[in-house]
Amino acid sequence: MRILIAIGLLLFLPFFAFGQSAGEKAYDFLNMTHSARLTALGGAQAGLADNDLNLFFNNPAALNDSVSNHLVLNVAPYVADITNGAVAYARHFKDVGTFAVGIHYVSYGTFDRTDESGAQLGTFRASDYALMVAYSRPFGPRWRGALTLKPVFSHLESYQSFGIAIDGGVLYRSFDGRFSAGMAFRNVGTQITSYHNDASTDNIDANLQAGISFKPQYAPFRFSLTMQNLLDWDYKTGRY
Repeated sequence: MRILIAIGLLLFLPFFAFGQSAGEKAYDFLNMTHSARLTALGGAQAGLADNDLNLFFNNPAALNDSVSNHLVLNVAPYVADITNGAVAYARHFKDVGTFAVGIHYVSYGTFDRTDESGAQLGTFRASDYALMVAYSRPFGPRWRGALTLKPVFSHLESYQSFGIAIDGGVLYRSFDGRFSAGMAFRNVGTQITSYHNDASTDNIDANLQAGISFKPQYAPFRFSLTMQNLLDWDYKTGRY
């Protein structure tokens, strides 16, 4: 019964996304991948489950007791002077569940500040941050559910914005660990304050993902398949 409740809650989350006011999407940096392994696997892995703490950034249900006391630090140079990275730490508590805290950041570097005539007025910096607090627990011997709360801060020159987002996930893993399947609903949220006091707030681009992963017996490799953007039925126009 608890498994059905967890899956039902995850499937119900899209109704909260549809209920938000229409507008442009905010905080696109939340979709950037900072883990070398996840990037090599296509940037999205909703159904993969092992002892890699980085996986909880994509599906929080990948957080389990095998990553207790693990610390990850990722720094990924992007184009120009942009740097994308993350740091996270996890801890498991017996009979309670597994917790993780982390931060995902993007630093856009230093920019020249000029007036309308092009005269130099100094420099300024721009950056985005998402704090993460995740909680995961098993629902039976092979099922796990999890949620991640993500306060989001954006600083662009003298303009600032604050928002909130959540990730939800469920994951099934076979006893031998060779097969796993999962579903993740990422970045459900909205801006709370916009960059301009008189501007309307925008939604965050929610992303429903589902995937499976299978490792043949004795093979040194595995097969993984992840479907994403399952809320967007017309990707070219952005209509749902």
